Amino acid sequence: MSDYVFRLPKEEEFEALKEMASIRREVLSENGVSTYLVGFRKGHISIMCLCCGMISYNSNDRLNKYCGFCHEYHTHWNHPKYKKSWDFPEV
Repeated sequence: MSDYVFRLPKEEEFEALKEMASIRREVLSENGVSTYLVGFRKGHISIMCLCCGMISYNSNDRLNKYCGFCHEYHTHWNHPKYKKSWDFPEV
């Protein structure tokens, strides 16, 4: 069993977390990388923001690709070098 205890960030930490999420969003978006993942968690479809780490089970967030913590809409995979997600270079 894990000793990790979840806690909400303190009020003064929110601005720093939002700033870090904003920087991640800018870097991911500029490089054509998606800012979210959609998948199953605890038996429900969820959307996870790759900028702040928040997971939402809200169907509107998922359909609109929206992050409630960042108050931003997500960007899709759109790297100009690769036309398809499976079109990666040979390693």
